[in-house]
Amino acid sequence: MVEIVTRIMESMMSANESAHVDLGVRDGAMMAFVETGYVDGLDRNMVLADRQRLMDDGFVKTAAVLAMPTKSLQNALVSV
Repeated sequence: MVEIVTRIMESMMSANESAHVDLGVRDGAMMAFVETGYVDGLDRNMVLADRQRLMDDGFVKTAAVLAMPTKSLQNALVSV
């Protein structure tokens, strides 16, 4: 039962996150998407190594997106 409830909650959070991202992009926000598939979930009990990798990946992806010329940046963010 706990597993089913956990999956439902994760699904609801994912749908809510997607709606916020879509709304933000539509309103002109720029997003840098980072792969998170190597962690089970984002929670307080995540091991430090996973937290650090997520932070490092986020900084690398953000720096790469910000280094793009403006036109390429807009195309890259819209197509993601």
